[in-house]
Amino acid sequence: MDYLFQLQHIGINESNEEEARRVTAFLHAVFGFPLRETSSAIFANEQIEIMKSPGRGRLGHFAVGTSDVAKAQLFLESQGISFDESSASYNDAGEKIVIYAREELSGFAWHLIKRPETP
Repeated sequence: MDYLFQLQHIGINESNEEEARRVTAFLHAVFGFPLRETSSAIFANEQIEIMKSPGRGRLGHFAVGTSDVAKAQLFLESQGISFDESSASYNDAGEKIVIYAREELSGFAWHLIKRPETP
């Protein structure tokens, strides 16, 4: 398998942006994790994504990184896992870079995500 899997990040649903800021401020103050904000979330140390509002999954989500999302999806489908094609995102080159599975695990949605290239 040239698309090996690894945990990329964990996303935790918060009720609002204020709570997301409170949690990430704590993670920064206590652990020194650097913060990076997007329109929908704040990342702490890139592995913890605190959502500014409830997202997919009852509790949140986790992202499984892979070098090739489309190939990984086909492999997992052969194992009986189904995906929500409406959740897929693509880069400018038309390569699939994100897709969510249909089923939650223990209250968490999960998705495949293209891993960043390492030099």
